[in-house]
Amino acid sequence: MARKPPKVLRHKDQDKTAVYELTEEGIKQLANLGVNMKGSKIMKICIACGMPMNKAADFAMGDESKDYCLYCCNPDGSMHSYEQKLEGMAAFIVKTQGLDEKTARSAAQNMMANLPAWKGRK
Repeated sequence: MARKPPKVLRHKDQDKTAVYELTEEGIKQLANLGVNMKGSKIMKICIACGMPMNKAADFAMGDESKDYCLYCCNPDGSMHSYEQKLEGMAAFIVKTQGLDEKTARSAAQNMMANLPAWKGRK
């Protein structure tokens, strides 16, 4: 009886194609790359503002191992403090949504309370 070939997933990333056997080890390797079982990159979101991060330039310092974005990054690579992020988000809401500062700050606090970096904080 002929042996069936192993099930594999081919994943193309930056002009390279890698083949992973769908074994426990292969699935772990794919997860470490941020790849789902259909071969697509898993989109990461910034833990501090919720921005989708699709390419290296979206990540703090261009470092895809960081879990926050370029807009939540201090010049030294550290993540903004809660107060810095709150001020920045409130200003962004005023500018883009036309809300007054008090309402924008409240909206920013409510949004931030649901983000991993600030979970439950108000």
